[in-house]
Amino acid sequence: MVEQVEIDVYLTKEEIANLDYLVEKGIYLNRGEYIREGLRALFRHHGLEPFCNPFADKPESSG
Repeated sequence: MVEQVEIDVYLTKEEIANLDYLVEKGIYLNRGEYIREGLRALFRHHGLEPFCNPFADKPESSG
């Protein structure tokens, strides 16, 4: 399982209303899923794989 970290995000009332509308319509399961999907789309837009961290430390080879 992927380790999760909690962060605080401040949104406008309009952003929350739109987010909640999509959740109520069943397009997203909850607010968190909506936000994670948005992040995945932004990662792809910038050429990053959503579940791959290219900046993570790579293990050193023993050769």
